[in-house]
Amino acid sequence: MPTDSKLFERIEKLYDVGLIGQATVLIAGCGSGGSRVALQLVMSGVRNFELYDNQSLGEENVIRHACGLRYVGQMKTEALSDVLRDRNQLLTSTRTKST
Repeated sequence: MPTDSKLFERIEKLYDVGLIGQATVLIAGCGSGGSRVALQLVMSGVRNFELYDNQSLGEENVIRHACGLRYVGQMKTEALSDVLRDRNQLLTSTRTKST
């Protein structure tokens, strides 16, 4: 597993990655918009997410969604959680909930 200093070495001079990593972000809707926002946040150092969505990923969603074809049929929250963890293995708490 990568270390903080190596994973974020190119952006850690811009802002306090450790501080932003302590935040918890709620994503209400894990579709094309929510998935892209969550992806940018996890790449910025956010580690804690609460993901809410009650839909599964359809093939028609893939073009604009952060999750690709291999996630078709999965709940959007589960698929997005997997993508976020793949981008930043330092995630400490990804909670997925369907409404």
